[in-house]
Amino acid sequence: MPPAPPPDLPAAVAALLGEDESLWLPAAVAIRKAVSAHDDAPLQAVVDLGALPPLVALLSRDDLPELQVEAAWICCNVASGGSDACASVVAAGALAPAISHLGASGVQLREQVAWLLANVAGESELHRDACLEAGVVGPLMAALEAEVEAAPLRQQAWVLRNLLHRRPRSLEVVRAVLPGLSRLVPRLEDSEALTEALWAASAAAEEDPDRVAAAAAPAAARAAELLDTSAPVAVLLPAARLLGGLAIGSEAATQAVVDTGVLAGGFRALLAGPRAGAGPREGTADAQVPAAPPPMTEAEESQLLKEVCFTLSNIAAGTLAQAQAVVDAGLVPALAAVYDRCSDHGVHTEATYALSNLATAEGAPPELPLAVLAGGGAQRLAAYLRDSAGPGPEGRGKAQRAAAEGLLAIARAGDAEASATLYGMMDVYHDLVAALSHADADAGGEGDGLQPEVVGLLQELLDGWDMPPAPGGQSGAAKDADEKS
Repeated sequence: MPPAPPPDLPAAVAALLGEDESLWLPAAVAIRKAVSAHDDAPLQAVVDLGALPPLVALLSRDDLPELQVEAAWICCNVASGGSDACASVVAAGALAPAISHLGASGVQLREQVAWLLANVAGESELHRDACLEAGVVGPLMAALEAEVEAAPLRQQAWVLRNLLHRRPRSLEVVRAVLPGLSRLVPRLEDSEALTEALWAASAAAEEDPDRVAAAAAPAAARAAELLDTSAPVAVLLPAARLLGGLAIGSEAATQAVVDTGVLAGGFRALLAGPRAGAGPREGTADAQVPAAPPPMTEAEESQLLKEVCFTLSNIAAGTLAQAQAVVDAGLVPALAAVYDRCSDHGVHTEATYALSNLATAEGAPPELPLAVLAGGGAQRLAAYLRDSAGPGPEGRGKAQRAAAEGLLAIARAGDAEASATLYGMMDVYHDLVAALSHADADAGGEGDGLQPEVVGLLQELLDGWDMPPAPGGQSGAAKDADEKS
């Protein structure tokens, strides 16, 4: 049951509906204070008492600037109250005047109308589309281009993020905002606004990576620059997601990520270990990035490492030159080390794809799989098979097969010394035997740990060791290397 309105709320709404203009401002202030209460704000009561139509009318009264701010503030808070309350704000006609004031002269009004639009666009796909149909994109991008004050800029960037956050996304909208995003991301100095803009750019990249790579290269370059262990995690995550979205695109889009220098820069730094607490990297434009941000939580670190490993797995699955760039950046030992640094299985899975894609690159010279061996990747692939062989969540079979194929590619690299090195690794042998033992013990049960084709690949691998037969199934031929994740 909605909370009962405070005793003075009906009187305030009545004054707002009256003809005595001298009462409108104190009435609006009283309503705004009521809907700004942290607990049990009477949002529905404001709707039921009929306050929204006069408030929307006041939004258009440029001769009453204080009332415009109060009206926008109240509508903003009501729109945050859930689907029905948001629908009431939209039905009252608040979108058109809010959009028209995105470029208003008053800083507080610009902030409040953007906040209102962000609440509406973020509530649901339906209300996001209502904002788009009301024509928000053009005025919003113009406002973002012109804005110099941090408070409205943060809210405007949040509107943009919410317009692109949900799927399905309109390709027309994505393409319409790209030129502005390309200019916006490199110039932002406010960390909160930058975070929102990066999330918007990452959503655009997920939808149309090739066009983003072509039209918003400066945004990708800024994301790579920010991927430093001294940056706030709120900035790191969308920056990594933007580059990851590009890496799932065409060869050109993937190359755009490589060309930013992020492999030997931010990615290597992030994989190397906990943040050092140093100041911003030279040339970073974000003056508000703190010199020593707080350490990441375990969950934040896992999410970030998963993004980095996902991106590397897709670069490794690109052209031979792109895979070689991962090796040349010294990232194979860093990928191998991440298994010990982070206990998250999702991170291990993405790192496994990255190592396997390097080892199994189609047409690759022996140097690629041998680089995986030299960097400690063979032990990690075997350990992944061991640790994921028991019953567990569905969907692991593809990664297990990738790990087994990566090991086979190393064994078949054609270098006798390297083969001897691999087959001299008893820890690899014991991990593979343990994986097959799990498969043998779990056979016939639900959620079998290893698929039959993976068992066959492991049996083929174990034939290289001059050891007693291991438990497991029949031999099976290796399948083609996986495409991009």
